[in-house]
Amino acid sequence: DTPTVRRALDTIQPQTEYLAQDNGTDVLRSVNPVKNQPLCNQCHGASASHPVNGMLVVDYKAGAVHQEALRGSLLLAGLGGIVTLLTGLGLWAGLKRLVIDRIERLKTASEKIAASDFSVRVAPTGSDEIARLGSSFNTMAGQISATHDRLNKAERFLQDIIDAVPDGIRVIADDFRIIKANRQYALMTGSQSDAVLSLRCHESSHGRSEPCPHTMVTCPVHELRHHSGSRIKTRQHFVRSNGEEIAVEVTAERTVLTIDGMDCPVVIESIRDLDEQARISQEQRLSEIG
Repeated sequence: DTPTVRRALDTIQPQTEYLAQDNGTDVLRSVNPVKNQPLCNQCHGASASHPVNGMLVVDYKAGAVHQEALRGSLLLAGLGGIVTLLTGLGLWAGLKRLVIDRIERLKTASEKIAASDFSVRVAPTGSDEIARLGSSFNTMAGQISATHDRLNKAERFLQDIIDAVPDGIRVIADDFRIIKANRQYALMTGSQSDAVLSLRCHESSHGRSEPCPHTMVTCPVHELRHHSGSRIKTRQHFVRSNGEEIAVEVTAERTVLTIDGMDCPVVIESIRDLDEQARISQEQRLSEIG
């Protein structure tokens, strides 16, 4: 008489339970009610008053059942892990192909544009948001390329204009850095046009490593720093790259230019070679006498 047997009698349904025996082994007990059938009514009475004729109790060794359950659990866990791993790998492969790789291509193209390679484009694939982003990126890259070309043409146009001026022209920032110069100025100083832009004004025209002492030389940058809008004219001696000195007349004016979106005060100098001017005047006088 155990709780399992009583439950089987009450419910007339099979019951199972684990039992620990005195010898230390576990058993799985199955209690199966033997229902009273019509053929058994003569001996056991009516089914309504005697629904159960007896109990069939079967004990199984639980060790083998535990091992089978553990083996089945491990097998199911292993299969579940494999399915989870394969599902994760499939999701990662799809995510990488459909999202990560395409975004990486956009990132690489953006870096190339930032490095001034305006010819780069991305090949949009599909019809999702990333594909539309790629199309918008290509449109933006085309507009940036066209704007860059226009700026380059405007820069060349401006350079051609100042190169056509017979006098030397240079634009000097407040830190004495030459940010623009024409071909004639490079010829005056005996330098290459590109090399001039990497120098300070005192390095380029006076061969000095420090700014000119304004008590000895009239420095337009220093003089005009507090006189914006005024114009000064001074005579100086420039030192060419070969050490030769030339007498020049400098007309300077201070103004403000917008450079890279910022307002920058600069001094624009027009430089005339007095020796060359004297030679031309002499030739003109001799021509008139002739």
